Amino acid sequence: MARGFRLSSELVAGVLVGAVIGWGIDRLLSTSPFGLIVFFLLGFVAGIWILTHLFMLPKDAEGYRTWVYFGLALAPLALACAIAVW
Repeated sequence: MARGFRLSSELVAGVLVGAVIGWGIDRLLSTSPFGLIVFFLLGFVAGIWILTHLFMLPKDAEGYRTWVYFGLALAPLALACAIAVW
């Protein structure tokens, strides 16, 4: 469970930091909403990058079982995100 919180917080933190930086750049340069959009996407990409490194495939059988459990646990979240985007 702790690993799940870490994974979700890494992604959320990347998106929030990117959004705050983009908002700040928009305020300074009066380029609304382009800075927010660009840095929001960069924050999302950075969060995904971190998640991929956290999900490197393990070398033992127990690690593969954990990988499958995380995939099953994150499937509803992926479905919810797909519905929200659609």
